[in-house]
Amino acid sequence: MIGRGADPSLLRRLSLDRAIALAAVTADDLQNIKIALAGRAEACDLRIVLRAGSNATSGETRSLERLGHVRDVHRIGSVYIAGLALGSAATRVVVDGSTAHLRDAGGGLERCAYPVAG
Repeated sequence: MIGRGADPSLLRRLSLDRAIALAAVTADDLQNIKIALAGRAEACDLRIVLRAGSNATSGETRSLERLGHVRDVHRIGSVYIAGLALGSAATRVVVDGSTAHLRDAGGGLERCAYPVAG
């Protein structure tokens, strides 16, 4: 559907009460936050995927925690790249709270002290 994502009447027409999730992933961080807040107001248990943190709100992602889990994908990527640069055999990053673990192909975990949340 095309329209203003933060418009409550549009969100009601989308039947958010039956939706699995709402993705607010435009290029405009503030618009995404408006969409997420409007979606939360329409369906309080709705899972929301929110793209934010690349522009004016980059230092304020922690304030978004009331909407759900906050993960900084740039930090997660940095953990992976740093691990590889330091000789890790990691194939992925696993996040537990604010702690990242580098996982190798055999399933082994290597803890990384670099925080990935907030």
